[in-house]
Amino acid sequence: MRHRKPIEGWREPGAISSFSTYLEREEGKPFTNTDFLRNSYGGLEPYVMKAVLEHWGLRSPGKGRPKNFEVALDLGAGNGRHSIDLLRKVSDVVFASDISADAVKLMTAEIRRQKRENVEVLRHSMDHIQLKAGTCDLVVFWDVLAHGTLQEIQRTASELFRVMKPGGILILSTLSTSHQNFGIGEEVERNTFKGGLPGEWGAPHHYFSRPELCEVFKGFTILELREEKRLFGYNEGGLHWCMIARKPDDKATGN
Repeated sequence: MRHRKPIEGWREPGAISSFSTYLEREEGKPFTNTDFLRNSYGGLEPYVMKAVLEHWGLRSPGKGRPKNFEVALDLGAGNGRHSIDLLRKVSDVVFASDISADAVKLMTAEIRRQKRENVEVLRHSMDHIQLKAGTCDLVVFWDVLAHGTLQEIQRTASELFRVMKPGGILILSTLSTSHQNFGIGEEVERNTFKGGLPGEWGAPHHYFSRPELCEVFKGFTILELREEKRLFGYNEGGLHWCMIARKPDDKATGN
């Protein structure tokens, strides 16, 4: 199967040139794959998200300074590595949500242990978000959208639009059709396969082309959309879309 040539990602002046460079700069230590494979609350992925946030000038404000956002949602939060380690620093309130009961239990215990008073855990699916309309001005949706059928993906995009405030920011990562595992496994729907990713054999994985991803999120203003090569774990070498989008404000939509 032919794959398109990857697009260079995060290469603008002042942007993060690569995740490994970012880790070395912040931590002062050499990069190894082991850093990416850690699945603890001190793992690397918060550094990845921090790189994306800082690229858009959304740095942690520091003690005594106002935060960038009022309400953030970490959709498909897993063990809460984004919510507990990073998003709580840039938002007054953080909702960390996941469909997994084990994930919810893990996050709740860790929040209590670390006494994170501004992080609240919810349990729901990505296409039925348990928040009121216009709640969030930041949503992080990292490597979760692909775990759905085409109908679930469309419903999820509608739900994200519903729960976000006008002008809110969406940061998303998902699988590209240029990913090395695209086409492997049983095709259950168009560009959707089971059995292609180790450790997630039974889950569907939908791979997006650029036009399809733009169509799914056509209600948003896409600020940046790039293919980024992952450098770690069983996804090593796999291409993912990294997207930053904004929900249009009322003036922009004519309301």
